[in-house]
Amino acid sequence: MNRERPDLNASDSKKSKFSSFDKHGVLFDKSDKPRWLVITVDVLLLLLIASAVLFVVSLFTPFSPFVLASRNDKTVTYTLELEDLDDATFAALSVGQILLDFESGATIGTVVAVDSRAYETYTANPTDDKDPELDSFLVETLTHSTHTAIVTVTLDADYEEGVGYTTDDIRIAVGRTYCIAFGEYMAQGVCVTLLG
Repeated sequence: MNRERPDLNASDSKKSKFSSFDKHGVLFDKSDKPRWLVITVDVLLLLLIASAVLFVVSLFTPFSPFVLASRNDKTVTYTLELEDLDDATFAALSVGQILLDFESGATIGTVVAVDSRAYETYTANPTDDKDPELDSFLVETLTHSTHTAIVTVTLDADYEEGVGYTTDDIRIAVGRTYCIAFGEYMAQGVCVTLLG
């Protein structure tokens, strides 16, 4: 059996309209650019698309993949004020108690100290008297039978430059309000101090 080798340069009606072979059997497109150049351009386009996707994802997530190396674990101590707690809820707070974020269930620290004072609210003086020195209305303090708990909490948190302290996607920062679960109880607390 003698088989003839097909001529690669011969025109064939079955060949693609978009490519042809040179005399060595290497595929060329109609613009006579080698196939490796087309592949290189395709790979560069895929890398460009992938980097654009990573950039967009980093904009919409709290943690950027570009700064993962700048994260490190630090022990942080912060103070929460939990207002208007009844006696049973206040009694449930104790040293060693683990505090959880009510919504996510994530641990946001361990209680290291608990202090309290009477819960107070403020209202305008009903007589509408003005303080002559300050030229302002007087304010009355109303003391209630409930407690304001001052809870010192410690936590091993991730620290990221430009973001601050975080744990399980929860940012620990002064002024933030947290819905806290402990034991069978729940309360809202505001972070009033933060020591890194």
